[in-house]
Amino acid sequence: MQAVMFHAYGPPEVLVQAELPVPVPRRDQVLVRVHATTVTSAECGMRRGEPRWGRLILGPRRPRKGVRVLGLEFAGEVAALRDLLAGQRLRVVIDRTYPLSEIVEAHRYVDSGHKVGNVVITVPGD
Repeated sequence: MQAVMFHAYGPPEVLVQAELPVPVPRRDQVLVRVHATTVTSAECGMRRGEPRWGRLILGPRRPRKGVRVLGLEFAGEVAALRDLLAGQRLRVVIDRTYPLSEIVEAHRYVDSGHKVGNVVITVPGD
């Protein structure tokens, strides 16, 4: 999988694009195939090591291995649910489906308090 990482605190030039192995979800975890991500001010602060007290969590001199991959916000599709599906402990309840063009009506329906499951908005093809 493609990832953007930083191995040291500093300016944007510390960022590197890397190819990492696809993670295997552990028990009760999901694997998401990411289609898009954002650049957040929080991640820019992490990259700079700011605020300084944040280094207590991120690592005092350089980022710890678990926090070196950026992409706090993302959109994608669930690729694996592993144990949840295998153990039949996952039940998806879809109440209604609306096209994106009817987003106002979907919000009205949810506001009505009659929703008993997820309300899905379909988006036209890529």
